[in-house]
Amino acid sequence: MNNEKINRRDFLKELGFVAGTTALLSSFPWLSGMAEDKRKATTGHKTRIAVIGTGDRGRYLLNFLVMNPKAEVVWLCDNYEPWLDLGRQIAPSAKTCADYRQVIDDPNVDGVVIATPLHTHLEIAGAAMEALSRRASTFSAKNQWPGRCRTR
Repeated sequence: MNNEKINRRDFLKELGFVAGTTALLSSFPWLSGMAEDKRKATTGHKTRIAVIGTGDRGRYLLNFLVMNPKAEVVWLCDNYEPWLDLGRQIAPSAKTCADYRQVIDDPNVDGVVIATPLHTHLEIAGAAMEALSRRASTFSAKNQWPGRCRTR
């Protein structure tokens, strides 16, 4: 044990740091998602994910999805066959197609990851949000869209 004397100023600085860090970390919503009761409530359920766009970014995200024990990749969609083939190598049990409308019309899809070029994002993300707004979530790998932005 360290028996060094600490002055009041240093003590208050350390106390403030600890209190501030605790307050900051407790405000993050992802920490509450790791609570034991939440983990028990979701045990056994896998979120069925579709990936639209299996180019470099889509395959990068796909690699993380297939490692997640709470996710199941059920669809891969790309209109460029060589990239779709590479996606199949990562998620061989997923259905594949070239038309994103087929993916968002599937009632078994819980969420969609959109990893397509920027000029196609608005159309695909808008259609996905409209089709899935009542039953699933949509994640877009682009942080901004040209012109207008829609969220649901």
